[in-house]
Amino acid sequence: MQSCFRLFAMSLAALVLAGGPALGTSASAATLPPPTDSYAADVSLEVGTTHLAGTVRHDHGRELRTIDTNYGRQTFLVRPDRGRAWLLQAGLGVALEVELNSPELGIDLNRLYRIDAVPRGRETIAGLPVTRYRLAGEVVKNSRFEGDVWATDSGMLVKVDGTATDSGRPQPVRMILANIKRGPQDPSNFEVPANLNVMKVDGAMRGLLRGLSGGQ
Repeated sequence: MQSCFRLFAMSLAALVLAGGPALGTSASAATLPPPTDSYAADVSLEVGTTHLAGTVRHDHGRELRTIDTNYGRQTFLVRPDRGRAWLLQAGLGVALEVELNSPELGIDLNRLYRIDAVPRGRETIAGLPVTRYRLAGEVVKNSRFEGDVWATDSGMLVKVDGTATDSGRPQPVRMILANIKRGPQDPSNFEVPANLNVMKVDGAMRGLLRGLSGGQ
């Protein structure tokens, strides 16, 4: 389970990056546009030599993400407005709750749209006008991302291309959205299903997961 968390955290880092110190301050420094859009899209990810595919549903910062991994389909519900995220395990009947800055999630969405991002010009990707930004910073402790992010003026992250360094081990990370459909999303997508029991992933739970997996 811990290794599943780790792989999915890397996938999420590719999807939305994370906070941390930026490249530096300059007159051209800016921040990513705040997320004000609603849409659904397919997601293609490359983490190292691993290719992953999935979907994302987004509404003003709230997200429901699915990624197909070697461990099966993983589903994450992310609610920055509540400071929480959940790994939904329908087969086990549980929703594992973590904070946005937890190592399981690998990102801190509260910081994402406040960090410095250096604009590098305008482009068109997936038929959408975007600005290319350069970011660099710590994803979680001992994990860092450096690369480019392409975002619309409404804060949609359409493409990511960079390098993730985890405990001193760098590997390429790439993400791109496709089949983007803008429009209102069903609010029920952003709630934990009522048939799942919520379990908070605290220190004891993390120790148990590490023990079961033989993880670090």
